[in-house]
Amino acid sequence: MIEDAIYEAIKADADIPPLLAQYGGAAAILTAEIPADCAFPAIYIEQAGGENWGCRAKKGGVATVNVRVFENKKLSRKSLRDIAWKVQRLLDRHALPTLAADGYDNVGCIADPPLFDDDPLTFPGYVVRLRVRFIQS
Repeated sequence: MIEDAIYEAIKADADIPPLLAQYGGAAAILTAEIPADCAFPAIYIEQAGGENWGCRAKKGGVATVNVRVFENKKLSRKSLRDIAWKVQRLLDRHALPTLAADGYDNVGCIADPPLFDDDPLTFPGYVVRLRVRFIQS
């Protein structure tokens, strides 16, 4: 639900998709594991956890979501950082209207500044951590 709403927001942006590789005929924005045959740069969206939040009459939550911007070591760190900052600026304080289709209102989406992820076992990249608050409509 939340990953799909973030996917739709990034896909609809005019600036970010053209900077990404193509996968399956579209920009490489994925909510499942990155396939081995996927070109880079690519974005991977994963819900990393969450907690309950709401009021007496309505249930809701705060989801923690990681939006990862990956490269296969061919793109400069600056180019990758530029994509990550575009993601951060797009999603910070952004309303996710597609949550309404699932019966929720998006109360707020806060995006932290990009953090370089230099894990030697994976491709280099940046992580933009989001906190998305939602409550029943």
